[in-house]
Amino acid sequence: MDNTEVLMVLVTMAVATFMTRAFPFVALAGVADHPLIRRFGRLLPPMVMVVLVIYGISGMPLDQIGSVLAVASGVVATVALHCLFRHVLLSIFVGTGVYMTLIALGG
Repeated sequence: MDNTEVLMVLVTMAVATFMTRAFPFVALAGVADHPLIRRFGRLLPPMVMVVLVIYGISGMPLDQIGSVLAVASGVVATVALHCLFRHVLLSIFVGTGVYMTLIALGG
């Protein structure tokens, strides 16, 4: 493949990706004010985050008490900061930092 063909493939992939991302917003624009859609918009992000946290915790080494305490401390720090400040990045970074610090200290 020469550079032109590679560029055309990349442009085609970018357009296809954009269209698949934009389609639901365009298709559902007429029902955006429906109460069910608003409820999904409010409830789905926390549900997805809970699933991701459970998935992430399930892959962690929980065979020693130090590891369990490090994981629990990280999760508690994340939840507490998020409940206090409602700032997602702050919660994630501090919770991850607490976990990593405790693991580095021998957790």
